[in-house]
Amino acid sequence: MVNGKRILLVIGGGIAAYKILELIRRLRESAIEVRVVMTQAAQQFVTPLSVASLSGNKVHLDLFSLTDETEMGHIELSRSADLVVLAPGDIVAVAVSGGADSLALAGAVALEAKKLSLKIIGVTVDHQLQSGSSEQALKVIEQLHQLGITETIVKTVDVVMEDGLEASARRARYAAFEEISADVIF
Repeated sequence: MVNGKRILLVIGGGIAAYKILELIRRLRESAIEVRVVMTQAAQQFVTPLSVASLSGNKVHLDLFSLTDETEMGHIELSRSADLVVLAPGDIVAVAVSGGADSLALAGAVALEAKKLSLKIIGVTVDHQLQSGSSEQALKVIEQLHQLGITETIVKTVDVVMEDGLEASARRARYAAFEEISADVIF
């Protein structure tokens, strides 16, 4: 019996997004709580209002929503779910810095991607903040290829120093990932 279970449903852009509405309806009929995260591209196929109406919950559209983040929204989403569902055929971008934590995440995602028929694209950013940064980005790409992630993107950015090196680099990195997601990924 699945009654009382909680599912986090991630909706990406693609024709499968249309079928998600029926899936949400059926899950709710089975007394399963459905919480939803939608990409910008998904919103081109189905509206957040439709998804919210069927799921009975707020639809999450932005990782860094100020309201949600005061409540640690992105952490709560993953902790409260019994299951995370990605529609087969979706594309997932994995942002990789080259550090052990991001490479471990990329490896785990690559393993699960095969089971779920997901297309994985590895993305790394060259901040150009130190000599050899281009070579470092290429090493990250090599490591991704060794993990089985063959589609990769290196995004070169100019960091505008506004409020310290780390914060400025982070802002440039997030802007690059957002641009890639909008233009290439979804």
